[in-house]
Amino acid sequence: GGMLSELQDDDKRTHIAADVMQKIWRDAPADATFIRLADWFHGLKRIRTRFEGRTGPFPKEILERVESILPELFEAPSLLLHGDFHHFNILSSERGWQVIDPKGVIGPAGYEIGPLMLNPWISPLNTNQFKVQTERRVGILSERLGWERGFILNWATAHAVLSAWWDFEEN
Repeated sequence: GGMLSELQDDDKRTHIAADVMQKIWRDAPADATFIRLADWFHGLKRIRTRFEGRTGPFPKEILERVESILPELFEAPSLLLHGDFHHFNILSSERGWQVIDPKGVIGPAGYEIGPLMLNPWISPLNTNQFKVQTERRVGILSERLGWERGFILNWATAHAVLSAWWDFEEN
């Protein structure tokens, strides 16, 4: 089927993503051997190690914010998540919207927000469009998922830093 990213209306894409997201979450199996989201985020500690206590290429205030909010973000119950939930992994089909390429991650549901907020990419030169789209997405997700705006932005920020760190480590 067609990818969700192919729809032009970002509000509609966000509503669809919220519907699909809620349908796929499952309780984490007790004997699961899935990836642990906490392990992914534990990798952020390598930033301080690599840069002798400093933040390297990351703005100090952003990295410190993520470091300070992670304990609170991980207070939520753990579920079995997709782990890479974004517009290119959501496809239309005869049975409705489906997701592909799950990573199978155990962690708080809020994590799914991160990849969704970063995709599809908007030109970095169009900061006004990015700000408007981000605000609209946050509003829709807050309404549809019942989460506070700050919670959504915190997960988006945490994921963005984690994703950037992975890219940095991969050169």
